[in-house]
Amino acid sequence: MNANYSLTEFGPEWRGVGFKAGYALLQGHSSTNEITTPLANPFNGFTELFANTPNVGTSHGLEALYGTVSSAIRPLGGTTETMTFYDYHSESNRIHYGRALDWQLAYKIKRISPHWEVGSRFGCYWADQLYTNALRVSGYTQWTL
Repeated sequence: MNANYSLTEFGPEWRGVGFKAGYALLQGHSSTNEITTPLANPFNGFTELFANTPNVGTSHGLEALYGTVSSAIRPLGGTTETMTFYDYHSESNRIHYGRALDWQLAYKIKRISPHWEVGSRFGCYWADQLYTNALRVSGYTQWTL
């Protein structure tokens, strides 16, 4: 198998607002050389369409360019908002797969435990050469150490 994964992110925070640009690469040189992530890669959007490295004809792999903005919503104490825009291409032959927009609200329940978070996620994918348009809304709870 010859499939590589790389991720690069950078960005500043200014006055409580974080800005980040990122590049993720899931290589795959054929339909048998692919990365499969059953719980989906967190850097490929909330619609979770890219659980497998995509293959379209002779084009393989996934390049995801994205930008993220996040900030605290002060009147809602402990709530943070994050918005990410993705642009997806194949790693070989540069076929444009589509674009996506993700939005997340997350609230840390500090009164009960600083480790507990609840939130909602919204993901919208606009298809070009892969899949069909998709919309996903979900709620979640998370416990971290």
